[in-house]
Amino acid sequence: MAVSGGAAWAVWSLTGTGSAEATAGSVATLTVTGASTTALVPGAVTDVTLSVTNPNKFPVKITSITFSGFGSDKAGCAGTNVEQTAALVPAGLIVPAATGSPSVTPVDFPASLKMIANAANECQGAKFTFSTDLGAESAAA
Repeated sequence: MAVSGGAAWAVWSLTGTGSAEATAGSVATLTVTGASTTALVPGAVTDVTLSVTNPNKFPVKITSITFSGFGSDKAGCAGTNVEQTAALVPAGLIVPAATGSPSVTPVDFPASLKMIANAANECQGAKFTFSTDLGAESAAA
């Protein structure tokens, strides 16, 4: 207790306890669109540029990119005339976190698509379609 000029002041100590809770969010699926950057010709490889949309509030690191289900818009030109190469996913591919609206990032996958050397003649001018699957993980610091 302190005494000053006839007034007394006291400091009372208090403590408190209780419980709290936090709920973890959930992840949203990345969206992928893409197109090759150069024309496919027999025996040659091309880059594939993907546009990856991240609706999550955390950045993601792309760990794998897989193409499948190749098809063609031309009769006589089977989807087997193109294939994914053994190209490695470039290191450090990070898609930033969404801030208000989803983050959209172009991703270049170099030398990742190839037309086979003995492609059918009917494949000239063909448009090839395929599915793209991404492997990704949180890149939050």
